[in-house]
Amino acid sequence: MSRSGYCNSKWHITLTLNTDGVCVFKTSNAGSLWPVYLTVNEVSLAEVRYCLKYSIIWALWFQSKKPPIQAFFEPLMKQLQPFYDKGLVIETAEGKHRCKARLVLLTRDLPARALVLCMKHHNGKHACCNCYNSGVTIGDDHLHRFWPYDSAAEARSHQSLMADITEAVNHKTSVRGVTEVASPLLAARGFNLVDGIAIDWMHVVCLGMVRGMTDKWMNSRSKPYFIGDGVHYLLFVEISLHFCLFSIICRFYCWINVCCRFVHRQQ
Repeated sequence: MSRSGYCNSKWHITLTLNTDGVCVFKTSNAGSLWPVYLTVNEVSLAEVRYCLKYSIIWALWFQSKKPPIQAFFEPLMKQLQPFYDKGLVIETAEGKHRCKARLVLLTRDLPARALVLCMKHHNGKHACCNCYNSGVTIGDDHLHRFWPYDSAAEARSHQSLMADITEAVNHKTSVRGVTEVASPLLAARGFNLVDGIAIDWMHVVCLGMVRGMTDKWMNSRSKPYFIGDGVHYLLFVEISLHFCLFSIICRFYCWINVCCRFVHRQQ
């Protein structure tokens, strides 16, 4: 991340907020554990950034129901505000310096994203937090929705999402995918509600389009797009958002059948 504006001092740090529900028992009805923890982006990724020792565990929620987002996240946002405004003075070998902290990224899966942003779930109308493509429903019950590619789809911005939230809260009705409850992330100073939301790698890639397309290419022998017979001629490039950071990590696999097995192991 280039340092400009808020991050023009080497003594300022940026934070990633991580949260998701984890089933502790075989049945989800018995309850799930929701950890909320922070990581410092300036800590070396290759070494210890995500080690427990350097993670800031803020809260743990264990109940049969999902946590009440307002009560769960608002205290954290309030506790982070002084670190953004005033920071704290630290003493180093170079003397005393004021260190400030800013929340810049939220990582979570699609269901948790809807919960934290107070938006419709991923199969709802206008559920995408990056654009205003409403999607198309299929089936008599209209429960399944897909999003045809639309080059003219309007992109969301922090300002447009803020306007939708304001309208939804004031009129007590959903507006373009935003519910009538304001997200607690609004209290995070300097946080961008669009650019600060990481892509859900697990559902979008490992269990999403990449897995689905690979399965069709490799296993649909009677279809014209079947390429399983020519597997030894092909190369596959996997574009991975490593922990959904801003840098893109490209890993090259020499054989596409290796990729196919890799994708299926992510279930």
